[in-house]
Amino acid sequence: MTAPVLDFDLDAELAMVGVTGGASWAPLGSTLPSLMEPWPDAFTSFGYLNEDGLEEEPDADSQSFTAWQALSPIRVEVTREVWTMKFVSIESNFSSVSAYYRAAREDFTEQGGVVILNQKGKPKRDLRCYGFDVIDGTKHRRFEMPEAEVTDRGSVVYKSDALTAYELTVTAYPGPDGISVRRKFKEGWALPALTP
Repeated sequence: MTAPVLDFDLDAELAMVGVTGGASWAPLGSTLPSLMEPWPDAFTSFGYLNEDGLEEEPDADSQSFTAWQALSPIRVEVTREVWTMKFVSIESNFSSVSAYYRAAREDFTEQGGVVILNQKGKPKRDLRCYGFDVIDGTKHRRFEMPEAEVTDRGSVVYKSDALTAYELTVTAYPGPDGISVRRKFKEGWALPALTP
């Protein structure tokens, strides 16, 4: 008996690890890089993220349709799909504090070297433009969320054996052009030719 021949196009160079990267935000409507250029000056970095890096997560609902003459569905339609990015910022800076507390720059004041944030009333929506990078050597993957906001937060713990950390989940919404997430890949692979 002849052993089966594996005829797969395998390339270990295309296996990617999220070695490093980052997260940043800019005011809603900010200009995004056309390709993989550095983020424009309007973007503010969250700085160091914890060792868990970035976690991209889809959340979808679907409706299945089963015919009278069948036992299994003959069609499934996606009825809802939401994309989120989760990360933990371990730098206490304006980016992490303002995103965590959903506060705009005008909500802060500074007096005598002390930054003050007064929280009162019902929180306003805090739509921003978010950007995320994942880097592995020369490989680079970028996520742009032109219209997004923090929709979930973890607790901030203050104790002597842990960094003060801000756990954030950012949810992307469709912008005026219908795009909720723009993904860019510079990883050494190319698109196959279009078939007519």
